[in-house]
Amino acid sequence: GAGGLAAGGFVSPSGAALLSNGSARTALVAADMQAHRVVGWNTVPTADGAPFDTVLGQPDRSTTTPNTGGMSLSTLNGPGMLSIDHQNKIWVSDFYNCRWLRFAYGNGTALSVFGQRDGTSLEFEAGSFSPTRFGWTHWAKGQFGIDSTSGLFTPSPGRFWNQAPSNGSTPLSAVQGQPNQNMFAPPVTSANSVAAGVGVVQVGTRVYFSDTSRILSKVGVFSGDNANADVVVGNQDFTGKVVAPTTLDYAINPTYLATDGTSLLAADGAPIAVWKPAPTASNQPISFAIGQ
Repeated sequence: GAGGLAAGGFVSPSGAALLSNGSARTALVAADMQAHRVVGWNTVPTADGAPFDTVLGQPDRSTTTPNTGGMSLSTLNGPGMLSIDHQNKIWVSDFYNCRWLRFAYGNGTALSVFGQRDGTSLEFEAGSFSPTRFGWTHWAKGQFGIDSTSGLFTPSPGRFWNQAPSNGSTPLSAVQGQPNQNMFAPPVTSANSVAAGVGVVQVGTRVYFSDTSRILSKVGVFSGDNANADVVVGNQDFTGKVVAPTTLDYAINPTYLATDGTSLLAADGAPIAVWKPAPTASNQPISFAIGQ
């Protein structure tokens, strides 16, 4: 809270993202998890302790209680990860409310809710499996993946939208590693299975998505269920057999993915692994690591 919670102070910042604020300005938003809010600066601050310009999740700048005034589309309880979609909207993982909310910058009421039936519901794994419903385990502080350029979106391992959905009833584009879109079964490691990981990006004509101890890649977006990848990144083959060295240059445990349009980056435990350019053949070693 240095500088004052109502000005520029945080309790526990846990996520940040940049978005366009018009007129060639770039806004900064940051989740303040234990203050149960997201704060924003209309332009990226250029001085220490700059006061924020807007607040999401609280009725004012000084309140820090969870779900102030009752759970609604305007409240938060433990926001963590933030991301920006292809329409310049803010996605907030509202961890303890077991949901995500989608906001427009400067609008304190969410445009849509995901993972709950409505803005006042509080269920664990709300809904059954279908093209518009899935078990929202929320087991790791709201993990999800969005490619801010293409809109590729995955909130749950193996379930993908080619563009981030505009509301919680938007059918998914494809499911990977499951018999169909109405089921969930433990996946068998294959060229289309996705057992873990929630990262997804598009680099050129290729889609890359995280799986357990590997990244899978295919050409084109998801046009049907269980599309086979033609590239596997890591030290495994498509069946999970180790076929490359177990050194950090090859063996990975990826979660979130990112790209600058050419390279592929993966959060890989302690370091960030980087392939420059993004690999187009299987089992290519990383180019370098950040953080190690």
